[in-house]
Amino acid sequence: KTGILALTQQQQQQRQQQLQQQQIEGGPFETTELQQQLEEFANTYPMDPRALDFLLLVPPEVQARVINSFKPPTIQADYSKIITAHVNFCLHQHRQNKQLSLAC
Repeated sequence: KTGILALTQQQQQQRQQQLQQQQIEGGPFETTELQQQLEEFANTYPMDPRALDFLLLVPPEVQARVINSFKPPTIQADYSKIITAHVNFCLHQHRQNKQLSLAC
């Protein structure tokens, strides 16, 4: 297999390896459960490695929120931009909620 198909399959394999290597600590979810959800999410919504890295770097609570609330408007070949925007949105809300709970 050559060309775009081979590249896409290679990217999928790299994503799966990254997800398997990702160590998630803390949070309200079992590590393996959240890792499985992240893997399914990455397989369902193709994204570039930078978008995946960004998703893997945010706190587990934000990752779970992204997975549970992501509703793309249309089917796309690459969801990187809208996933990155949604991660930013969820991260911003997470930080706001954390600040509010500290203020009380």
